[in-house]
Amino acid sequence: LSYRFGIAESDTAQQARDTLERGIGALIGTRADDAEIAPLLGHLIGFDFSRHPALRGLIEDARALRERAFAAAARLFAALARRRPVVLLLEDIHWADDGALDLLAHVARTGQDAPLLFVFLARPTLFERRPSWGEGQQMYMRLRLSPLSKRDARRLATALLVRLPALPPELLDMLVGGAEGNPFYVEELVQMLIDDGIIVPGPEVW
Repeated sequence: LSYRFGIAESDTAQQARDTLERGIGALIGTRADDAEIAPLLGHLIGFDFSRHPALRGLIEDARALRERAFAAAARLFAALARRRPVVLLLEDIHWADDGALDLLAHVARTGQDAPLLFVFLARPTLFERRPSWGEGQQMYMRLRLSPLSKRDARRLATALLVRLPALPPELLDMLVGGAEGNPFYVEELVQMLIDDGIIVPGPEVW
């Protein structure tokens, strides 16, 4: 939300609150029923709305505040979906804390009747910590991506290094073995070799 609305770390607390409220208002309109979405959701994600009328009586009740803020997040996406279908793509959610995971699950669960598509990308460590996260919902689908075979890893490495006049077998073996079937690691290893000056890119030939 900070990125979407251009909230900078150098902004004062008041500037951040004002920008968030204006941004959410511009996204979903200014219906009276939705007026509390920005302060509730803003307070949940770290903006101090403790003096806002929408939070009156909630500041001392963390559980009630969390429940109302979760409901506000769900209403935000429902309001967005009333205008047009919405896709939310989040990468690396294995880094998300439990509160964020609970929030995402709540929004997905309460938005099943709206044109919403949530795509969450994570490493298997997420399900080591939360084995059943996301399950039990009508439209839930988990796609497990297997590691690349050695053959496919070699094809990827060869494609990335296509400008080398000759690809040493030892270099190819190092890339395939070091990546352990992870395509991202193949790319990162190639970039590391470039950064270290072992591979020198040129306009035509490396």
